[in-house]
Amino acid sequence: MANQVVKQDTALPIKTALLSHDPKKAMQEMMEIIDQLRGIMQAENEALNNTDTKTFIAIQDRKIEAARVYQDGVNQMITRKDDMKKAPEKMKLQLEAMRADFLTLAEENLEALERMRKGMSRLSDRIMNLAKSEAAESQKFVYGAHGKLEGSGKASIGVNERA
Repeated sequence: MANQVVKQDTALPIKTALLSHDPKKAMQEMMEIIDQLRGIMQAENEALNNTDTKTFIAIQDRKIEAARVYQDGVNQMITRKDDMKKAPEKMKLQLEAMRADFLTLAEENLEALERMRKGMSRLSDRIMNLAKSEAAESQKFVYGAHGKLEGSGKASIGVNERA
């Protein structure tokens, strides 16, 4: 696989792929990087589809690291595009096929993430509505026939600013 180098960024070290100088070897290393990220994304998609939040959360650090390595590898390949033309045609076609497959998986991942976002939004809305209902119920007071507040407990008086 590609040599792993640690670059110092802000507070956290970021591993980055340093692709080989040989174009054939560099393409092979890039295919390994794609395979690694693809495996992580497949596991993430599976966790999302099974609503397995524990696994989903556990995957995130690895996914971020793998995505950074992938992005760095892509940037290196773009920078060295003339050099990459020297790689065997079969390998270039294989890398392109992997890239296309990876893009399909990435689209599926985005759809699964969007479904999760919508589900979390609906859950959040339900929780807020229940909390509002509960708060409204706990703020009701019952007055007796003589105008006195019935029941024990403290009463609060609110001001409606719309009036």
